[in-house]
Amino acid sequence: MSVTTVEEPGPVKAVVAVGLPAAGAGTGALAYLIVGWLADFPWKPLRRPMRFVEDLPEPWGLVVLVAAGAVAGLVLVGMATYERLKVTVTAQTVTLDRGGRFGTFFDGPAPREIAREGIGAVFPDGKKLVLLGRDTRELARESHDLNKAKLRDAFTAHGYPWSDTDPHAARFQPWVEEDPSLPPAAHVVFKARQKALNKGKKDELAALRAELATYGLVVRDEKKRQQWRTCDVAGRL
Repeated sequence: MSVTTVEEPGPVKAVVAVGLPAAGAGTGALAYLIVGWLADFPWKPLRRPMRFVEDLPEPWGLVVLVAAGAVAGLVLVGMATYERLKVTVTAQTVTLDRGGRFGTFFDGPAPREIAREGIGAVFPDGKKLVLLGRDTRELARESHDLNKAKLRDAFTAHGYPWSDTDPHAARFQPWVEEDPSLPPAAHVVFKARQKALNKGKKDELAALRAELATYGLVVRDEKKRQQWRTCDVAGRL
């Protein structure tokens, strides 16, 4: 069975894995120099942390700050790993796998597998990969930093209906409060989602997007404004 996998290149992963801890360590060393420079000022911001560093015997103040910066860099590596998307395409399925497998703390969510027979369209939406069902419902909307040309080639090579833009973009309209074409219950969800959108709460946005899907609605965001369209009952693709 032919399999095509699209993921971040190994050198990019290596740069992140090594570069972020190194940058953190360098920031710690710089912070140590700044602490020494601020020591001559009568007013000191962050007085207690600075005093703690100043009171350490040489070279332990430098060691502590460099180590703290490196640890912060490792945490960022874990976060980057958690967010990293790998897409595996075959003629039968698409697998979306987010996050590494480095123990419970950094594990991403379980991989999602979507059958080819249920997919009606695949396209990029900015830095998101979108898969639609045959009734135009969203099956997946995944953020990524993958090469779009490689994604296109992977899907088209296995016969998926790839589009460079959203084939239903013209059907979206801005959400307006109390719009009579929407059920009142959907407006309640839209209002809650608007608050989450304004605050940048990604998990809440995804959950409310799924709730709107139960009303047969597809949602996309243009900056801080929500837009919506209805799904096809019988499927147009």
